[in-house]
Amino acid sequence: MTGALTYSEVGATQGRDLPRGYRRLVARARIGTGPRVYAAAVRAVRSFEMQRAAGLTVHADGPEAAVGVTMTLGLGVKAPLDYSVFTAVTATLLLAAVTVAAVTVSTLRQKGRSAKLAALAATWGMRFTAEDRFQLAPRVAIGFPTAGAADVLVRDLIYQQEDAGFRYLFTVEYTLGVLRTKRRRKGAGMVVETGVAGEAFSAVTLAPGDLTLHEQYAWLWRTYCVSSEFKGDIGQEKPQLDAVGPSAT
Repeated sequence: MTGALTYSEVGATQGRDLPRGYRRLVARARIGTGPRVYAAAVRAVRSFEMQRAAGLTVHADGPEAAVGVTMTLGLGVKAPLDYSVFTAVTATLLLAAVTVAAVTVSTLRQKGRSAKLAALAATWGMRFTAEDRFQLAPRVAIGFPTAGAADVLVRDLIYQQEDAGFRYLFTVEYTLGVLRTKRRRKGAGMVVETGVAGEAFSAVTLAPGDLTLHEQYAWLWRTYCVSSEFKGDIGQEKPQLDAVGPSAT
């Protein structure tokens, strides 16, 4: 190569000890047998198809690897090519890349929702925790108003202490249906510590499902957490805790 390498750890993978922060990745796949397969593999290696199959972009000043040819690798998306010789490797790398991207996007979206809800709790003078630190999920599952709900998960709790105990607003995720009809659903719910022996928590109340998740929290807060005097409705009783279904995700 005529160009200088952009990293200092040249040839480090040939030794036993890697530089700090580096790990080896070894992937093997049988691509076939016989002279024709071998010749195809040689052509693929020489023409940088191995790098392209791994999802990298290749910029080279020659069609094949040779003395004096400079190649630059980058990250990017290109139109799919025929990598039938490396089907197993390509599929594995593609699956890994898609999985990592999906997890990253989901994590960032969840962190964004949690940050907005934490700010909302602060404006209401209530506390917030993104995790189910009070172990509410089993209690919510027992008193959940939707028949057939499974795999109940609770997160993003907004809570405050009242006379009998704590009032909790939270995001509840659960699964409905079986096999092909299974769907994961999400909504905002509420439970209250009653202080009554044998009935430590009230029944679960769910916000209307036609609202966004943020709006569902706000609906629960306006309906059940704000005093009549604060709302300007002195003497008006708060509604009963009727369960309303959340929206599907």
